Amino acid sequence: MDIFSQSVIKTALLGTKTKKLDLNIFPEVIRENLDQTKETELLLLDALAMTDAYFSAGQELTNIDGLNNTIPICPDEDLPYCDAQAVKLLKLIFKEKNYSIISFLPLLIEKVNTHNTIFPPEFIQYIHPFINSQNATLKHIRTETIQSFGKRGKWIFSLMKPIDNQSTTSENSFLDLSKSERKEYFKQVLAEEKRTEALEFLEEIFPAETTANQKGYLKIIGESITESDQDILDFIGNYLDQNKSKSKGYESLLSLYEMLQINIPSSKKFKAYYENIFSKIWKAKGFFSAFSGLKIKGKKELTVLFRPLESFNISYYYSDAKKLNGIDQQLFYVLATVPADLWCKQLKCSKKELVKSFHQIKRMEKSKFDKYSFTEALLANVNKFKDKELAVEIFKQFGMSGIGPHFLKMMSKEDAILFIEKYAKYFQNWDGNLIDFAVNEL
Repeated sequence: MDIFSQSVIKTALLGTKTKKLDLNIFPEVIRENLDQTKETELLLLDALAMTDAYFSAGQELTNIDGLNNTIPICPDEDLPYCDAQAVKLLKLIFKEKNYSIISFLPLLIEKVNTHNTIFPPEFIQYIHPFINSQNATLKHIRTETIQSFGKRGKWIFSLMKPIDNQSTTSENSFLDLSKSERKEYFKQVLAEEKRTEALEFLEEIFPAETTANQKGYLKIIGESITESDQDILDFIGNYLDQNKSKSKGYESLLSLYEMLQINIPSSKKFKAYYENIFSKIWKAKGFFSAFSGLKIKGKKELTVLFRPLESFNISYYYSDAKKLNGIDQQLFYVLATVPADLWCKQLKCSKKELVKSFHQIKRMEKSKFDKYSFTEALLANVNKFKDKELAVEIFKQFGMSGIGPHFLKMMSKEDAILFIEKYAKYFQNWDGNLIDFAVNEL
């Protein structure tokens, strides 16, 4: 028997003159529905009836002949409800539909869990529309939110029909988030490789955003673009085809989109673009001849070829990017984003020979692009394509000071230790115990 029913029975046995019924111990939904103007005996009966109905709600009758029981029985709850202060805050969050307050929900869930309590099921009616909407904050913690309502709450959620995302009102839209919140959410789902969520997000907000904001999302994609982003790029490409314009904003957006397309090694645009670069520059001896310290030739042609890269965010790859001029930055970008296999194919050389040619460079004429810039570009290439063969050659020719932990962190601890042991002679200038580094830092 629950403590509420016990209190009613105890009051009835002792008599209301001896013991008053403490209504404050009852769940709020019961207190609100009790008519306290009734006579004491009737009030006791009402309280007992409501308490029984409250704790029996949702439980299916059993042992009835011929009844096909397809709904699972509601489990008993073994955790107490959270205190009044938490309930008050929960009301504030969901009844007011205040999205800035909703950001505190994860903290509230954590506090309630810390005290081994749960939210009362009466609030499910408020939270259900939220966790089934596309709201970024609540969608991300949907599982934790449902669990915070305990066994009965989880059972009730399982019986409720999902709300169609297409029918959600504007109050449940990503557009209700601030610009910075939308960008942070987009960065988060991309970082967690949740491409489906990222695509759903763009499908809702991209058409409604300004051109400046749309460019912002494309730049976010460009910071960590991979083959997995092709569906996202296809959506953006279709949007641009359907909304053609002669405005500068549209042209700038289209240019940035084309730059993203040439970042997908398997795409036709990638192959066509870099085949064009290789065929023209190798023959003109303008691009790769610079690696031998010769003066850059055909700079005008280079500028035209690299135009799609003008919006490239080099600082994502190279923290010291400010020291490089425009053409150097474009050179860095090509080195960082073109697979080494393609370099080797065009130059008809091995990766060892490729890295060696970079290592022998002192400085390009009339340029600040030195061999250390090449190292950073090649390390960016290693991280982008997980090219261990290229990493080993960089390591062997530039030393540990060149590759640092970049390559080691691509390995398991066991492989890193074996690698360090095998190439110990290349670590001569390194201080400290390298095995400890592999164990403690990786």
